[in-house]
Amino acid sequence: MDCLFLINPVSGSKSGQKIASLLGNDSSTQGIRKHLVFTDPGRLESQVLSLAPGRDLVVIAGGDGTVSRVVNGLSRIETPPPFAILPIGTGNDLARTTGWWHIWHDEGLDGFWAAVSAGKVKPIDLWACNGGPVFVAYAGFGLDARILESVEHVRKTGIGRLLGEYGTRFLYAACGARHVLFPVRGCNTRDIELSIPPTRNNQHGNNMAGHALLLININHYAGGGRINPTGRWDDGRLEAFILPRAAAYLMLLLKGRVGIFSPPHADAQQDQLEIFTRQAIPVHFDGEFAGNIPVHKRLGVNHERCLPMLVPPKNLWVREKITPHWAKGKAIEKTRSSPVPDPAISSQDIDCR
Repeated sequence: MDCLFLINPVSGSKSGQKIASLLGNDSSTQGIRKHLVFTDPGRLESQVLSLAPGRDLVVIAGGDGTVSRVVNGLSRIETPPPFAILPIGTGNDLARTTGWWHIWHDEGLDGFWAAVSAGKVKPIDLWACNGGPVFVAYAGFGLDARILESVEHVRKTGIGRLLGEYGTRFLYAACGARHVLFPVRGCNTRDIELSIPPTRNNQHGNNMAGHALLLININHYAGGGRINPTGRWDDGRLEAFILPRAAAYLMLLLKGRVGIFSPPHADAQQDQLEIFTRQAIPVHFDGEFAGNIPVHKRLGVNHERCLPMLVPPKNLWVREKITPHWAKGKAIEKTRSSPVPDPAISSQDIDCR
């Protein structure tokens, strides 16, 4: 099996560099040809387009932002290889939803390879806003994008570059509290209007307005908070949360993290949406600040395509060593839709760039 590792060297307080060393010294995966490449933010898309085609598996080692940028590159490949995640970022919401976060944090590298061995390739929805950047996990318009803009501003400073994982989490919490308690002047409860097209069951459609809008494709948000437990990442529909005021955003976060509450449910579930901005508002895709949308702008959000993703089994006994897993048979269970072959016996090829 030809496996490409795209590793963000600065994710998780530079955990990416440690993982590259760990993978490079790992001799327990006979039959896997490993290519280890450090991502370069300035040319990540070209790295994906030049290195990913023809691989059996692409493993993304980084946080949600790294995953999003690699997925954007994979979306431009006609027949992209499946991808898996080594979650070493701050939030890791997509990895939490799909199971990779628990595999990596509970079982480490042996567990990861065992999950690759027993995993199955499944489709995951990809969404586009006005035909522009795609997103796979979520998009935020208004309040949470404004929080991310503040976080990004601090992280670019000298102090921000010194923050570790817990320091970064505190920074998110501090910026969130600042924008929830002291909203930006001029923001009101009707900054964004969400239009739902008519359907067979709803002939007239529906319009909702609020202070902020979240479009969710997964079951975790904001670094592990539970959200929309009935939603699926492969059903061709987005879950929309319209927030009338900043307090509603705070309650959404609390419901997702405090056990006595049930996870928040979406206000709407659609395969296409139209957004109208009453104010100039910021936007983010998959936790990456993407800029500001001008006032009185109409945006269409549509299902772009599906990508293949390798998903670990839910009940894998991953504490068993990787060698017995590899010796039992197929490395990745093949299905008709799975482009991932069984591993061919080949020499290990480590390519650190």
